[in-house]
Amino acid sequence: MSISDTSKAQRYASVAEVAAAQAKLYADKLEHAPDYAEQSAASAAAAASSALVAVSAESVVNNLAISASESATQAAASAAEAGNAASAAIGQCVRVPEGELISELPDSSSRQNTVVTFVDDGSLYAKPISDFATLDENGKIPVSQIPAIALTEPFVVSSQAEMLALDAQVGDIAKRTDLGYSFCLAAAPASSLSNWVQLTDDVLSQLGQSSGAGMVGALDESSAPSTVQAELNKRPSLSKLAQATSAALIGVSSGGNVQSELDLKTSKTYVDSQVAGLVTKASLQGNLIFATADAGIPNDGSDVSTQVSTFLNANKGKFIVFDSGTYQFAGVVLSGTGWEGTTIYFKGKHLMKPDTTGTNTPGYGAFIGIVIPKDVNGINLFYKGDGNRTLQYDREHIFNVAVLGATNISIPQFECNEIRGDGLYVNLPDQNTASNFPTNIMIGNAYGKNSSQDGRNLVSIVSCLGGSVTNFRSENIGGTVGGVTQPGGIDIEPNANTACLIRDFTVHNAEVINAGLVGIGFMSDPSLPPKIQNCHILNAVIRGTGAPRMYGTIGCSIKLDSIGLNNNGLMVEGAQNSSATLNINGCYNGVMVGTFTACTNCTITAFVSNVRNAGAVVAQAESCRINITVSGFSDPAGNNIGVWLRNLNELASCVHRSNFYQVICPNPTNTKKAMDLFTSANPITFLGVSVIRESNFIGFSNYTNVLGAAGRYLAKEGRMPGLTDANGVPSDGTWKKSDFVFYNNPSTTNKFYGFYRITDGSGNVNGTDWGTVSFS
Repeated sequence: MSISDTSKAQRYASVAEVAAAQAKLYADKLEHAPDYAEQSAASAAAAASSALVAVSAESVVNNLAISASESATQAAASAAEAGNAASAAIGQCVRVPEGELISELPDSSSRQNTVVTFVDDGSLYAKPISDFATLDENGKIPVSQIPAIALTEPFVVSSQAEMLALDAQVGDIAKRTDLGYSFCLAAAPASSLSNWVQLTDDVLSQLGQSSGAGMVGALDESSAPSTVQAELNKRPSLSKLAQATSAALIGVSSGGNVQSELDLKTSKTYVDSQVAGLVTKASLQGNLIFATADAGIPNDGSDVSTQVSTFLNANKGKFIVFDSGTYQFAGVVLSGTGWEGTTIYFKGKHLMKPDTTGTNTPGYGAFIGIVIPKDVNGINLFYKGDGNRTLQYDREHIFNVAVLGATNISIPQFECNEIRGDGLYVNLPDQNTASNFPTNIMIGNAYGKNSSQDGRNLVSIVSCLGGSVTNFRSENIGGTVGGVTQPGGIDIEPNANTACLIRDFTVHNAEVINAGLVGIGFMSDPSLPPKIQNCHILNAVIRGTGAPRMYGTIGCSIKLDSIGLNNNGLMVEGAQNSSATLNINGCYNGVMVGTFTACTNCTITAFVSNVRNAGAVVAQAESCRINITVSGFSDPAGNNIGVWLRNLNELASCVHRSNFYQVICPNPTNTKKAMDLFTSANPITFLGVSVIRESNFIGFSNYTNVLGAAGRYLAKEGRMPGLTDANGVPSDGTWKKSDFVFYNNPSTTNKFYGFYRITDGSGNVNGTDWGTVSFS
């Protein structure tokens, strides 16, 4: 080796030694300044490169001069030391604890498209980038890297058509309210039913199993956690309830049980479908009490007036039962307040104590069995009574039950037979003071019968604000008492006293057989302002004796079938804004309107057959609509007029103003005239224009028998067979100026439209009384 080569080797070794020393220095600094790690690594790499150069030089120098071998060896050692220092620097640049080293990375080919990460033991691992989701140029994860998922949107629809019309995507849900379950769209399009898959509810299907009740949580009686099945297991089974001992398992408020309560009432048991529920409730509450079994009141028909009065007033609020048998009493007054919730039930019957001298119950103007006065509120009365008719004084003011100013009285059942006065009487306590009106008097089923025709009324309503009768039937109630023929049946009749008023009262169904003067209807003094207001009889039948009335009403109505009456089908006097619908088969006059007092704005519709005098008699009427259909008269000797305009009672002033008539009277059996006007000493005054229209008079031989003298005062409207429909100029009849008769046989030669009336009266000369209207 030459001296120059040796010098070069020494220089390279020195350089390597310096580089190694620098690398070690940098490594020391990295411990305190981690941010220099990158620079330290670079320096270490340079040192390692220099060491390689030194090794190469050492080989050359060794061949040139053995003398430089020792120096090269020293340089290699220094380079190795520098390499170790650099490796240590790299191991500590990622902040591993002192003394730990990081394993080497794989070679460059294996590190391509990887990211260095650490595995479970803390060593380095080059994880391929393909294992991570990346972002595209828009900052989004490419669709190719997203696994298959479902994004659903729920829809609520009520039909298949609505579901198939949805703008739905695969995975969307349609809730079908018409079916109660849902469908999921499995494939497009949504308009194809086969693409929708029905969803089942796993929870419901599990709960639908026999074990489902055991899966649902619940709380027991102590609020401790339980299940529905566990609580169901605690219920008594049907077989246990059917056992003879089951009643002993049900407790009552008194501390015993149902069986013990039933044992106490063994001698008091009775069955009634209408009150069974109330009795059971009262029994369980300890409120059931019996007149005979508990209070010892005799039920043998002897006079027990004092005992009954004491018994009732001592048991307010209870369910009071009059056992089987007969309780004779009168003058029992329910005194004071506190009656709310009280029920009085007659299983046996009340026998009215005889009034042999015409005396009154003290403090009241009549002889009364039970008085329910103004302070009483909210009682229930199930009544069965006997008026003891044949032993009573001959007077009408004898009442089995009187409601005098009480409120909220419910009488679900009222049966009263053999009546001399009234079965039930409802009125003010003072008829001259407008206070303490009986209010909300609700009557369910009311029945009564006399063995012979006698008495006043089964039910009398004299004053009442709000009430009703659901079903009513009377027979032979309404006769001559005290020398006066009484109304009979149900009498809705306020007295003439200042304060008396009946308002908002309805009878739903009624049947009256053989009443007295009236039988059913509304009867107030028609000369006074209407005292019967907004009252209605929705459906009624009357047979035999009686003459229904509608007197002194406003806003009232009646629907009535009259069968075989000995008097008039309906009498209407002083009625305002009221209506009547009648089906009358057999009576004297079908309807009588305003024969005493004018009727205003009323509508009367009547179907009349087998009458003996007139279908309708009309006197004082203003703005009324009278629709009469007559199908025959039963007495050939009668007047037999369909509608008769007549001042029957010869009133000094009898006004007939602007009424409308519809008369269907096609010359039925025994008819003499379809309409007529009776000429009396005090003739009817016709004011306004009264019109007849939509009528039928086919079958009469002449016009005189169609309208008679009434034709002079009735304007004819439209084409009516038998009256304003003819094949020539009328030659008879009484007509009103401006009447028009249509020609019913036109031809090419008879181009007549009809004939117009030129004059009033009975003249019928063509050209003088009649003019002709022809086609041009």
